[in-house]
Amino acid sequence: MLVSGNISMLEKTRDDYLLSQVNSHRHESMTIFPIVGYYLARDREAKAVRLILTVKRNGLDDTVIAERLRELYG
Repeated sequence: MLVSGNISMLEKTRDDYLLSQVNSHRHESMTIFPIVGYYLARDREAKAVRLILTVKRNGLDDTVIAERLRELYG
């Protein structure tokens, strides 16, 4: 992954791992996990919208969206 110099894939993998850790604890109501999960969900949605708009504005192929889009909370 990193050998090819593709930092965006490293960031995607890191973000997906973080979300999976929070997602596994999201129903624990007496912890901070639901709050962190909510924050991550809103942040990911904003990043997804920015990614889609940037790809469309620059006339890139839709496969770029599929490659870089992170998992969503839920």
